[in-house]
This record gives sequence, C-alpha cells and structure tokens, in this order.
Amino acid sequence: MKFDFNSELMKTAYSKLGIDPINTAEHYQLASHLGFNAIKGDVRITKDGKLVMCHDAGITLDENGRIGKFDKQNHIPFLEMTYDYVRSLEYSAEAEAMGHYAKVCNFETFIRICRENGKIAYITLRNNKIPEVVAEVFRILRKYNMENHCVINSFTHATLCEASKYNNEIPLSHVIGDRGTLLTKELVDGVIPFGHGIVNLFYCPSPDMEEYWNSSLEAIEYARENNVEIHAAILSSYSDYAWLAERGVQGFQIERACLPYTRSDVQFVINVNEGKASFENILNSDRMKADVAASNGVVSVTNIRNNGSTYGYDDALPLLWLNTLPFDISVNCRENKSCSICFEDNAIKLDTKGKDGKYYVNVNI
Repeated sequence: MKFDFNSELMKTAYSKLGIDPINTAEHYQLASHLGFNAIKGDVRITKDGKLVMCHDAGITLDENGRIGKFDKQNHIPFLEMTYDYVRSLEYSAEAEAMGHYAKVCNFETFIRICRENGKIAYITLRNNKIPEVVAEVFRILRKYNMENHCVINSFTHATLCEASKYNNEIPLSHVIGDRGTLLTKELVDGVIPFGHGIVNLFYCPSPDMEEYWNSSLEAIEYARENNVEIHAAILSSYSDYAWLAERGVQGFQIERACLPYTRSDVQFVINVNEGKASFENILNSDRMKADVAASNGVVSVTNIRNNGSTYGYDDALPLLWLNTLPFDISVNCRENKSCSICFEDNAIKLDTKGKDGKYYVNVNI
C-alpha cells in the first residue's frame, strides 16, 4: 500500500515542531492545523505496559515536580514509571501561554487526533519491549480503523520485521542511523522484502548534506530501482526541502513550520444575516468552534477552540498558534468584494462594510 496524495509529497510534522510543550495532545492538535499530511509521534512503553508519547527515553523533573528539559544524566526512564504516574505529571513549558499545564499524551489519543483531522499517523517505535509495544500499537490502530492510514518508523530492522507480522501492507520506514550515516545497499536489501519499504535519510539539518547525498547516491539509486521510497529527516529550512525535492525525495520530516504551504491550513465560514453573525465550520475539524460578535459591520472572531474537552485541554488552546506562528489571513464573499480582514487585539476582525453574506475565511501558516 503506497500512499497517494494526488502527487503531493509526504510532509510529516516532526515530534519537535517548535510548538511547546512537545509530546502532548496540544502539540499534535496544533500540528494538525499547519498543513502537514502526516503527524509524527514517538511511542514509549511504561512499566505496566501502557503506551505514551515521548521523543526522549524518560522524564526529567524540575524543582516544582513538573516535566522540564530532558537531561540524559538525570531522568526517570519510562520503563521505571507506571502509566498513571506518567499521566499525572505536568509539563512546565508554556503554562502561561496556554493557561494550564499540559500533560503527556497517550498513544490512543495521538491516533484519535490523527484520525479526526484526516492525518497519516507516522509512528516511531523506540527499541524497548518491542513485541509488547507492537501488539498494543496494532490493537489501537485496528480499534480506530487506522491500519490503512499510518506509517511505522524505526531505527532498527528487527522492529520493522515485528510490525510486518501484523500487517504486511503498512509502509515501513527504516531510519538509517545517527545523523550523517550513509545509506548502503545492505540496508536497502533489508527494506526491499517489506514490499512497502521506506529508507529515511538522516542528513538534515547539516552543512554536509550534499556530501552525504553524493556519497550515498549509488545506494539511493539502488533503492529506487527496487521500489523503496526515499524520505528525509529532519528538515528545518525551505532551502533543504527544495534541494532534496529536486532530487526526487518523496517524504520529509519537518521540525518547524518552514514550508510555504499552498493550501488553506484553516478555513471557516462566517454567516452574516441582518447584521448578526454566526460561526459555521473549520476545514477538516467540525470539532472547532469560536465566539463571534458583530458591531457596526465588523465581526470579531475570538476564542477559537475545540468543541468539548475530548483530549483534556482547555478551550483557549488554539489561540496559541494565532499568537506565536506567522500566518496570513484572507477572506472572500460572492456578495461583497470590498470586505477586508485582519488580526488585531487577539481577535480576527472581519469588516463586512455592513453587507450580509457568507464569508469564507482562510488562515495560511
């Protein structure tokens, strides 16, 4: 099963996307509104066999008992913590911006977010208790009917072999090693039998990317001859993306919102009738709502939020990306060509010039 994005490349939001705190439902939900067609999450297993999302091998607590910056020399491994304990911990980062302290996301919630936002789940399995992890991963994928909408990613061939036992049609992605590791024909030979194999070049960001690419070129061509896709991790600049895209790389893991997306990342509709306004919809997520108020022909849209508390975060969350990431706003309305829109005082303000109609608002990040 190869994914077809209507000739689009696979663009995956990396685990660390410049949106803090990482490894949280908040992070994955925000990433799903940035135009990526896949969301990457790293899976860890707790002492009692439950799956949580974390890029690192464990957790480092700050002086307040909250999750701080990971310290390899001073951390508690996930294999030494119970699920309930992990889920009780709060991240210290961005508490002021969010209005609350976010918590570690569990794997099931990650899959639900991917499903409800129409994203590919790009799942990185870390090398601990692999048989148990893989079995639980597939149980949850099947529960949410996501087996045909995911990629399994790993640094080890053995992990991918274990995953292939459960489903031999899921694309399997082998990260070739530490940053700068050259691709070899031997590694490609290990991926070919999967039938839906991917090799992930770990060259970026790096000033030596062209040198690494040229040194691996024979193996790259060998992969292509054997229908193995070439992906790249981890990009942080458009220039790196463009350089690799020109050379036929088919997928990218991107660690910050650097690409000039050509489609609307968020779209919603404001209906204005007899001077009264209502909020109708946001593209790809009918779970989203907002508060609207109309005065003298100007509609103010505030408190863009998720409908309910399914993931455990508060309703003010989506304002985080409106306040911290670069974006452009545009609007169109058949009945009113002179309308205008801007972002001001933490609100999207639509000037309808006093005319009723259905206003389509696009937010491009």
